[in-house]
Amino acid sequence: MNVDSESSRSESLRTDCSPEIRCPKPFRFSVRAAFRVFIVALLCFPVDAAILGTNPPARALTAKLIDSLPREQQASWRKYLARSQEQRQADQDFLRREMRAHNLKRPLMPSENHSRKWAALDRAEEWYRQAEARHIADCILSFQTPAGGWSKNMNMAGDLRAPGMLFAPDNASRFIGVADFDIPLDRGWSYVGTFDNNRRFEPRNIVCRFFAWRVPGFHKQWT
Repeated sequence: MNVDSESSRSESLRTDCSPEIRCPKPFRFSVRAAFRVFIVALLCFPVDAAILGTNPPARALTAKLIDSLPREQQASWRKYLARSQEQRQADQDFLRREMRAHNLKRPLMPSENHSRKWAALDRAEEWYRQAEARHIADCILSFQTPAGGWSKNMNMAGDLRAPGMLFAPDNASRFIGVADFDIPLDRGWSYVGTFDNNRRFEPRNIVCRFFAWRVPGFHKQWT
């Protein structure tokens, strides 16, 4: 191969492109164009699909459901249901007493937060002795229900719970349908004292770190 002739030929191809003559542009791969071709192919060629399974809603624990269980299991489930109802009633009565004591017609609404940044479980021991960590711990304990639980979607790095304030924000779905699995029995009392999304365990684990490392003043206030 004659290198000089090849180089001169390529040089002539570059110099022959004048403003009046449009030279061909090199091919460039376009992701957008490929996506459009893919969509057109989906529309032109039918694709078979099938439902692999369904997610049935969980049945509510009721006395009627317990009656359908084997006889040897009914007694323990009845005790569990009765204890749960008593604890829920105690939590609600506690809130009503606070509202009467502070002349509140409606309960206060806590701030909502879907972030987990406040759940600092991987910090060094020194961090739990700082003011920021102490405030989170105080906030967590202020939102603990009389039954001992915590709710979800809470802002545990915000203000402490005030008297007459709900223990949970409005956790009900904004788009509830007829067959929604998440319809609460009481719209004003949803996910109060829940273990959904680890919300029961994250506050407890943070508070345990304060007790384990004996943060000054923490035992005296909350024990």
